[in-house]
Amino acid sequence: GAGALPVVVADARYRLPDGSEGRTAASFAVGVPHGEHLDGFAPGAAEMREDIEARLDQVLERV
Repeated sequence: GAGALPVVVADARYRLPDGSEGRTAASFAVGVPHGEHLDGFAPGAAEMREDIEARLDQVLERV
């Protein structure tokens, strides 16, 4: 599809029971579902869309 396929990166840090810090980071592709793939969409479009979804792209780090 036409348009951009944005990627969102999430970085979570948390305290573990032993007092150490855990960390997980992952990226998610955001687009319009089209079978097994996501199609891009026009960023900045002024309409609300209900057909956009985010799918795990990759786990970047887990400590």
